[in-house]
Amino acid sequence: MYCGQCGTKIQEHEGQCGNCGKPVSQPLKAKTTTINYKKWGIIAVVAILILFFIPKVFGGGAGMSSPKGTVTGFIKAVKKQDIEKMYSYFKPDERMTKSEVTFFKDKFKEMIKDSPFKVKDYKILDVEIDGKEATVEFMVEVQYGDEVESTEESLDLIKVGKKWYIDDIFYNF
Repeated sequence: MYCGQCGTKIQEHEGQCGNCGKPVSQPLKAKTTTINYKKWGIIAVVAILILFFIPKVFGGGAGMSSPKGTVTGFIKAVKKQDIEKMYSYFKPDERMTKSEVTFFKDKFKEMIKDSPFKVKDYKILDVEIDGKEATVEFMVEVQYGDEVESTEESLDLIKVGKKWYIDDIFYNF
């Protein structure tokens, strides 16, 4: 550090300039901030638990890990007219050939393309689980042109591994 009056170099511990005698004000020390990485790590883990795992455990319907999640995802895919996504919610059948799978996807496309209705809203009404089988009852609000109609439907599901699938490939949604 240097004297502000004469420019002589001054040691940090000296209270005045040795050359001109001017009192030296101590420079401000830089404030150091320490980051508690452990604390922030714990906060991050808790946030991940809240955002991803707790909704699954308490029936938030995330993905296909619950019957409610499967039906919710299927209805959202119907709403978006996403054929590939819709088809992914049906139970895989290893006996089907690739051409049969393509046939059913094409049928889905025709049903959606030619259908005069659009899904406006839905609500899961009831979920009954019996081992690896489930039934999900839901209300769906559909718009036909200017008319809006609500109807109650149900889907049967089956659990394969850790995922729930719609058990009827021929479901006429």
